[in-house]
Amino acid sequence: MKTKLVLAISNMASVLLFASISNAAIVTATGSGNWSSITPDAPWPGGVGPGPTDSVVVNTPFNVTVDTNESVENLSGSGTVTMGTNAELDIVGANGGDGAYALANFIATATGNTVNYQGNAYQMNYTNYYNLIWSGYGGPYATTPFTVLNDFTMNNISTTGQAGGGGGTTVGHNWTIGPGSYWDISCEPASVAGNLIISGSFNIGCGSGSIASFNNVTVNSGGTFNLGDTARATISGNFTNNGTVVGTSYAQFNMTGTGSISGTSTVTVPVLEITGTTILSNSVSSTHSPTLNGTIEFDLATPASVTVAGTIYENDTLTVINSSPTAPVTGTTYQLFNATGYNFPYSVFSATNLPALPAGLSWVTALNTAGTISVTGTATGGGGAPTLSIVAGGGNATLSWDSTTFPGFSVQKNTTGLGSTNWVNTGSGTVSPYITPLTTNKVFFRLVN
Repeated sequence: MKTKLVLAISNMASVLLFASISNAAIVTATGSGNWSSITPDAPWPGGVGPGPTDSVVVNTPFNVTVDTNESVENLSGSGTVTMGTNAELDIVGANGGDGAYALANFIATATGNTVNYQGNAYQMNYTNYYNLIWSGYGGPYATTPFTVLNDFTMNNISTTGQAGGGGGTTVGHNWTIGPGSYWDISCEPASVAGNLIISGSFNIGCGSGSIASFNNVTVNSGGTFNLGDTARATISGNFTNNGTVVGTSYAQFNMTGTGSISGTSTVTVPVLEITGTTILSNSVSSTHSPTLNGTIEFDLATPASVTVAGTIYENDTLTVINSSPTAPVTGTTYQLFNATGYNFPYSVFSATNLPALPAGLSWVTALNTAGTISVTGTATGGGGAPTLSIVAGGGNATLSWDSTTFPGFSVQKNTTGLGSTNWVNTGSGTVSPYITPLTTNKVFFRLVN
């Protein structure tokens, strides 16, 4: 239990402050109220609350609200413990303690609250949380679904676990798998609305299970995303690989939304499927034929390719952009696809969009036979492309270029990013300069011919 300070005055007129020694105890609530309350029986006997090494018992009909940051050995009882707004409860769970497993009603959804299982995560209470942390040890086998409304963090090298029958997981913001931590979703559904950040290991270990739905996935250096042998993973945002992606049989992930595949490590996967719009700025190696039923986009500024051990089946839309200020030059070849076969003429892209080239240059496409696009011709106006310069002053930005040597160029802009396809004409005309009011928003400009 928490200790009380005792004041003692010796015959030497010295004043000493000391604390009575308190060992671990079982503290049973004798009423309802805030955890920090010192009112007797509201909720603690004598108004003395539990300490970090104490076991807390809350039985019906009592409800104890955690209104401040607290630490406790474990929770149990037939009653209710409710997390307050922005409060944190650290459940030590040492010495084989139950954590919060034996508590009948644990309400932990208040905004900003955090429950941190510092002991054996196997002893967690399967309920809904706002923020959930596993910072201890143990391997939960979740047979009951649980939801984390905000962030779920596994940050200890000995925290591992697996979802059993019915143990689906829903995370409303970010799910972080720390270095050395491991989670196997098995056959159960899993969804992450924010970012799945893998520095340990995340495994899809059941080929016939429910969909695993993610927004953004980042595999950090040393991390592993194991797709198992299934086609269950869907990614609606961005996939960044700086670690390892593995899978067997026809395992795949499906890029379903508008996003990108990037990172420093080649994505090696049995099957790549794209049903949304995906910018490819990292190379992908696919053991089996990819399924390209959406839009695949390449950026010549960040060369990448799709390598396939079999045949490429070109179905929907191919878009190539160039976010670099340097225009392609004649004689340059870009290897977008590298396959043993291209199934021509039975499958071709329904639309192919290539970036504009300087006057006198043109594209040569061999996508259906070699997976390449090349630049040919002789650039006019001295070759190459003009340089766009910008000067700010008087509340305006003045953009200028050599429109005499390089005729036909005009200014486009977008507010999304260099890799965006949302370029729009500014109405600048083809004669330098172009003047536009300064803005506090980020705007990108480029010249096009």
